[in-house]
Amino acid sequence: MKRNRGHLWAALFIMVLLLVPAKRVNAAELNKTSLTLYTGETFTLKVTDAEETPVFKSSKSTVASVDKKTGKISAKKSGKANITVAVGDETLTCKVTVKKSIEVTDYLGKPYTKLSKAVGSIKQADASQEPVSYTGTLYYYTKGNELSDFFFRIDKKTKKITSLQNRCLKKVTFCGVRLGDKKSAAEKLLKKKGIGKTQTYESSVRYESSKYDVSVGYENGKVAWYRFLVK
Repeated sequence: MKRNRGHLWAALFIMVLLLVPAKRVNAAELNKTSLTLYTGETFTLKVTDAEETPVFKSSKSTVASVDKKTGKISAKKSGKANITVAVGDETLTCKVTVKKSIEVTDYLGKPYTKLSKAVGSIKQADASQEPVSYTGTLYYYTKGNELSDFFFRIDKKTKKITSLQNRCLKKVTFCGVRLGDKKSAAEKLLKKKGIGKTQTYESSVRYESSKYDVSVGYENGKVAWYRFLVK
């Protein structure tokens, strides 16, 4: 009798193991749970340890849209949105904040202090940082080294910006072009503004219009830096 009871309990234990789903060792995770983008920027959310195909959805696609299959987010306008990701019975969330990009051409012909205020952390360069081949006054923004900088020059008399260079700020655009943009996309935006290609160098291209003389440096087919002179 005792032996039969033992067999019965063993059978019941096995049935319970079969009915209760096994706990996942690794739960699905997002590569970002919060994100700040500037209008025009994109970012692709990725899911690790997903046993089922993830489905992406935006709570406010007018602010930040997302491709439901690839997870590519596109920043549309200032605001906040939640990107939810359904992975089987799980729901993951990434909180997205979108800020307006700073279009530097909007500040041309205006007091340089307006652009300085918009960008932030700009200081006037000292004599050792002022290349002798340039005229005017150099103001700059730097992130720790000379190759990661944002700077502009102004006419000493009119105080208007005469040239600008950007190597570090993705929140800043010029005719819609930003760092990291594909070369084809950048040239399309410049063409819309009447800025055409005039000369190609090893790693950069010169473009011109009636208003601007522009140089753009590319790395791996993407914008690495850009510089323009106001004619």
